Amino acid sequence: MTKISGKTAIFTIAAALCVVGLLVFLVNLQASDRVSDADIADVTAAVTDVTDMSKMIEGDNSMVKRLYGLDPNEYEGVVLYYPNSAGVANELFIVKLSSTAQQDAVKAAVDARLATETTAFNGYGVGQYEMLQESVIDVSGNYIMFVVSQNPKEADAAFQGALRSGENKWPSVPSYSYSGFSR
Repeated sequence: MTKISGKTAIFTIAAALCVVGLLVFLVNLQASDRVSDADIADVTAAVTDVTDMSKMIEGDNSMVKRLYGLDPNEYEGVVLYYPNSAGVANELFIVKLSSTAQQDAVKAAVDARLATETTAFNGYGVGQYEMLQESVIDVSGNYIMFVVSQNPKEADAAFQGALRSGENKWPSVPSYSYSGFSR
């Protein structure tokens, strides 16, 4: 039996950890480009079923342009529910991208909207600022969801479930999503 030195053992363990880390990175990278065949109406229904919609109204294309600066005609589908009165931060925005190459532009528009609303509600609107801080932006392949509600994590779980339903082509690897707002 051969004896392995301490340095060799450490090097072997470090190399194995690097390989595992690289594999995890590659799986996550591949997952961000996965395309879901889910219909945007089904995805929206799944999310609205678990979200209190009483403080939101459905927006049209002009409202999407006004609030996000995006042209809905450039995407496969866009759904917007925005606050039905001043002093309310509740919002739901779902975009089915025509291509995953559009992810960065839509994510930037959502980030800008969140920053605007967070600034507007800071020190104003009891509970609204906190809801904005707990909001969820989920970028999953050809879909992006932004939700500001009392239960954003439940809405995100419904969103992910809707993307996985149907043909079972959606992988069980995590997409990237984050909750909260930080500067």
